Amino acid sequence: MASPVYTLTVFYVDGTQQRFTFPQQADENNLSKRITEFRNSDELLIQTSEKMIFIPFQNVMRLEIEPTPSVFAQNALHGATQID
Repeated sequence: MASPVYTLTVFYVDGTQQRFTFPQQADENNLSKRITEFRNSDELLIQTSEKMIFIPFQNVMRLEIEPTPSVFAQNALHGATQID
């Protein structure tokens, strides 16, 4: 079975946004730990086939990942529905 492909949308504080796709980065047993490490860093580091992109979190308003990963961060609300 193929690894899932996720879409990451980065919403910047200046109102712009960027979208990236990427394959699953860790097996399910380590995914929750990777999410926590990701959230504890000062910058988002994205490696594409052409370049390395460093995005300071101070410039980021929010991040969205689709589809929902199968493993959640410890403080995530589960089963929520966005209504507006």
